Amino acid sequence: MKKVLSLLLALYLLIGAVPMFAFASDSDFVIEDGVIKEYVGPGGAIVIPDTVRIIRKFRMNPTITEVTIPGKVSEWTMYDDEGNITQNNVEAFAYCENLTKVTIQEGCKVLTACMFGYCEKLTTLYLPSTLTYLGSAFADCTAIKDIYYNGTEEQWKKVEILPICQRIVDSATIHFKTDSTTPSTGFTDVKPSAYYAEAVKWAVENGITSGIGGGKFAPENTCKREQIVTFLYRSKGSPEVTVTGSFTDMPKNQEFQRAISWAVENNITSGVGGGRFAPEKGCTRAEAMTFIWRAAGRPEPNSEAEFKDMPQNSDFRKAISWAYEKKITSGVGDGTRFGTNQTCTRGQIVTFLYKAREL
Repeated sequence: MKKVLSLLLALYLLIGAVPMFAFASDSDFVIEDGVIKEYVGPGGAIVIPDTVRIIRKFRMNPTITEVTIPGKVSEWTMYDDEGNITQNNVEAFAYCENLTKVTIQEGCKVLTACMFGYCEKLTTLYLPSTLTYLGSAFADCTAIKDIYYNGTEEQWKKVEILPICQRIVDSATIHFKTDSTTPSTGFTDVKPSAYYAEAVKWAVENGITSGIGGGKFAPENTCKREQIVTFLYRSKGSPEVTVTGSFTDMPKNQEFQRAISWAVENNITSGVGGGRFAPEKGCTRAEAMTFIWRAAGRPEPNSEAEFKDMPQNSDFRKAISWAYEKKITSGVGDGTRFGTNQTCTRGQIVTFLYKAREL
């Protein structure tokens, strides 16, 4: 594998900086005890898994063009007994010569020294409203033109910035949350006016999703069964669970495995039959409501919904009736049909979860 990667890197250097648009998955990283020991992905737009605490494998990486950092990045920052920031993750992405965009999700408070320093092509930053210390994270990134800050101008004035970065910040255009050009979530494909914008913002702030990479959420993409149970699992705080051996088609992604196992353990799902979970299958509206209803404790609805296409399955009927009663959904089209077998988009799923968040 290392020989193949070395050959690819050599070819890359020979032909020059060819744009890459592959999105990273968790399988692109070798992670041990929260430390990235190796990166084996193709480069392009990458998303750091939120299970990571220490990054050691990206300094001077020429293949990365975009990076998204989850809000838990603050947990990577180490402090000494006097509260001073120590040297954990210093220059984690420094000297990445083709890095052009950095997205830091909501929840992050502190960026460590020169974390993205000396990236000569870095032009665009998406920074969260929770940030309190920028420090020297973007030292000598002189190409930065636009900073999209997900807070107000007053909040920005309270962010601590060291002189080595202050001149860079001063020369950039800062777009505050009130600007119409600023995505409220940090995702370029989620407009502030979209019906799911507030739900996506809530999901990001609560660690339920960090998007698909490249600063995108993909709200119109079909939501897979493995994704909805993972959203639910994260919404419950990602509790410890023993990975189940119930299914023959468990995904390779370890968090998906834990989420599916948690869903089985809590009687939220028993799969699709035949010892399969069908993780890649699009989640239907009936399945989505049933997963959410079961996660809420299987409450009895006061009455049954009167959609023309109500399914025969009793759990589906109760779940749909409860969801309608709680105004999680009102059906499709003219409201006479529920759209039982229609697959859900990612934007729809986070909206359902957002509406059911306190139920």
